[in-house]
Order: sequence, then C-alpha cells, then structure tokens
Amino acid sequence: MTKRTRWILILCAAAILLPILGLFSLATWQHRRDNALLAFCKAAHTGLSINELLSLEKHYGVDDSFLIQARFTGFIDQAHSNDLEFRSQPMDPDFACAIGHDGRLVTNVQLLTLEGFKPE
Repeated sequence: MTKRTRWILILCAAAILLPILGLFSLATWQHRRDNALLAFCKAAHTGLSINELLSLEKHYGVDDSFLIQARFTGFIDQAHSNDLEFRSQPMDPDFACAIGHDGRLVTNVQLLTLEGFKPE
C-alpha cells in the first residue's frame, strides 16, 4: 500500500467516523440534560425557599439555558418571575418542570410530560 493510498483511506475513515462521533456526542449531551432536569424537578418541592431552589439548580447543573423565561425580554431572575418553566430543550421537550413561587417560598412543582413519556 502506497503512502498516498494510506492517506486517502485515513481521510475516508475520518469522513465517516466524525459525523457518527458528532451524533453520539449530541445524544450523550441531551441525555445528560434530560437526567439533570428530571432529578432537579424530583428534588424540588413545595415549601422550599427561593435560595434553596437556586441552590438546587446549581447542584444539578440546571442553568439559564434550561429556563424558558430567560429568553424573554425584561427577564430579571428567578426571584422576580413567579411562574418558572424549565425544559431540557426549548423547542420539543419530552417533559418540562413547572415551578411556581410567591417570592419567598415555592408554592407548586409540576412535572409536565408528553403523552407516552414515562419519567423514571
């Protein structure tokens, strides 16, 4: 096998493997986001203070990219918005976590699911 043939085979293999690796990375990243949000939603409960809720977000790695209201103009932070909705992906999520609060304490936590989705 000549040096040129070897390089062509390496380039062809890279052209095949790189998209597969990209899809695998994307699926792994999405799975991690789904699990983090689901664990966060299960850990959140009524009666938590806003500071405890923010600590839970940090503990589970739930940042502003999960929070739908963060995309709205005029959004300040979680403490100033009484109805919060967290999604692992903004456009077409399998589930969402809706949290309501009165400015001091969490008043409701609800896991919103699509038909056929069973969170475990």
